[in-house]
Amino acid sequence: MWYQAIAGGLVMAGAYGFGMALCQDMRCLLYHFEEQKRMLLYFERETDFLHRPIQESFDVIADRLATPYKELALGIADAMKNSQGMCFREIWRGKTEELAKGNSYPEKAMEYLRRIGDGIGSEEDTLQVELCAILRKELEEEMDKLKFERAQKSRVIHTLSLVSGILCVVMFL
Repeated sequence: MWYQAIAGGLVMAGAYGFGMALCQDMRCLLYHFEEQKRMLLYFERETDFLHRPIQESFDVIADRLATPYKELALGIADAMKNSQGMCFREIWRGKTEELAKGNSYPEKAMEYLRRIGDGIGSEEDTLQVELCAILRKELEEEMDKLKFERAQKSRVIHTLSLVSGILCVVMFL
């Protein structure tokens, strides 16, 4: 009888762990969206209020971001110092591709990162700020959708793990 309870508990724990692994992708994407949103917000402030050039903005922004965006911002600032004739968009794309090659980040996060570079790489400060605000709002909407979906899936996962554990205990009886 005691081994049946242990087996049921292990099945429930396994099903719960499997479900949490499924939700890990959403948690990872939320992390990237949150950091990208912070990067956009900081860049807006640096450009709109302080009127700093892009290179200086990324030097300052890098201190406030978490990995891997801190390294991305520092890499962009360093590359702009010794640009060797490359424009900002070329530098951004190169650094973004380096980031994508080194790790397996969610494709949707990389897509938004490319769009951020296109927005920041526009010619005039006002346009940069407006495009950053638009992208930040899009990221917030995506984050809200993901949070809602994650909450729904976590309820389903809890229910399935409980039901599978009960079924295993009943089968062992």
